[in-house]
Amino acid sequence: MKSVFADTSYWVALTDREDSLYQTAGERSDLVGSCLIVTSDAVLIEYLATFAGRGEYWRKQAVEYVDKMLKNPQVQIVPDTHQPFTTAFDLYRQRPDKEYSLVDCDSMNIMRSRSITEVLTEDHHFKQEGFVPLLAEEQNPEKQNPPPPP
Repeated sequence: MKSVFADTSYWVALTDREDSLYQTAGERSDLVGSCLIVTSDAVLIEYLATFAGRGEYWRKQAVEYVDKMLKNPQVQIVPDTHQPFTTAFDLYRQRPDKEYSLVDCDSMNIMRSRSITEVLTEDHHFKQEGFVPLLAEEQNPEKQNPPPPP
């Protein structure tokens, strides 16, 4: 079974209909429907942090969404321990010219270790490391070149 990695922005977009990536995330979900979706504890921590300050409603929505992910056999959550932290920190240290977050570095290492090339994100940092960000504008030609008005 093919695997794709899901970044924080993907999960946020699927949760929040007002997110600018909501429609694209839904479309990509349909396209990767039969794939194993790999994500990580670190991504889920970042996801929950995104909603932490938005109030009770959004915190409850985020908790429900994570509960669904934990029960979904199509979603594999890679646990974080000290070893993934140190290897992510090594990549972070090696890229002082980049703006990668530590979670990005952790995600990239997971993707490399599992030979995953596609990531459900719009984050250009993944493209800089040779991955294919499936939510990026260049992956959505209809958004780049909209048809001319009638």
